[in-house]
Amino acid sequence: MNTNAWIFLLACLVPAILLGCGEPSPSSDIFISGTVSGTILEEYPDNPVIVLVSHEADMNAIRNDPMNSLIAYSGVDPVSHSFRLDLRNSGLAPGDTVFIAAFIDLSPADRAPYPDTGDWIGFWMNPMTFSTTYRVGNGENSITDIRISREIFDFSAAVTGTVQGEGTGGVILFAYAGPITSLNPAALDPDRIVGYTSLIMTGEPVDYILPILPFGFDVPIENVLILAVLDSNQNGGLDAGDEIGYYTEGPPYLPSPVTITAGYLTAMDVRFF
Repeated sequence: MNTNAWIFLLACLVPAILLGCGEPSPSSDIFISGTVSGTILEEYPDNPVIVLVSHEADMNAIRNDPMNSLIAYSGVDPVSHSFRLDLRNSGLAPGDTVFIAAFIDLSPADRAPYPDTGDWIGFWMNPMTFSTTYRVGNGENSITDIRISREIFDFSAAVTGTVQGEGTGGVILFAYAGPITSLNPAALDPDRIVGYTSLIMTGEPVDYILPILPFGFDVPIENVLILAVLDSNQNGGLDAGDEIGYYTEGPPYLPSPVTITAGYLTAMDVRFF
């Protein structure tokens, strides 16, 4: 960890104060508020709970380059478990996208608080599309509850391949660690979503890279399904006319489970059925 970066981080860190001790950038009146929950909070009632807003869900960047990765970073109220981040001087504008997470810091008290291996984390996730990307609006952005339920592990992994087909629209790709009884996303357990990305199809196959989040499962992660939804009308939801796709090894063309290890898992082509 870059010591000087964290010294600067701690100098700027007070509840609801933005990271950025230099000249602030003009911004709109943007606030993000909510609460955190989870049984892990009851197990460690005296450990600090931190909420962070970053540009992307990249733990390596957050750990090693917080000045360029983090947008805001603040403590959570230990009694109400609530938080409110003032992003007026963050440089964010309505329509920008962020990653919002909360973690309980189980590291020694003499170390700067940042999400590290062995800590527990939770993050905002769209319940319909499983996207971890939140689009901020002007004014109050109430994201309700973030459930801290995933242990943080130390690995870097991704799945790559090609989304096959001639469809057009937005594609939501995600990795699901576990068996499924239905391809309806409403039937899936959000805590088993271990990776997410999105892309646009314009009538021809397109390559993809699906990062695997090091939260909740350590490698090797077995029985992972690579699933996709073609959002034909690009309305951000799942409705009639959208298509379901997945990686399959062949007949009878059911979703085929794979094992995720550190590094890249390649040639995981996705087809729509």
